[in-house]
Amino acid sequence: MTNSVAIVTGASQGIGRATAVRLAKDFAAVALVARNRSNLEETARAVEAAGAQALIIDLDLSGPRRWSTGR
Repeated sequence: MTNSVAIVTGASQGIGRATAVRLAKDFAAVALVARNRSNLEETARAVEAAGAQALIIDLDLSGPRRWSTGR
């Protein structure tokens, strides 16, 4: 899939990391989402070694987030 992107939450460790690395074999890019940036950077290296581009998004998804509209 040359123009496809997978999004993996919890990608900094465990099943999330393993899933991201596996998806890197089938997708052109993998967006890696989790709280721990240093672990995400390790996952990104593994994703890139498996053949996909990696996008790191260090973000806590454990609770609701309020987005400001600037109003």
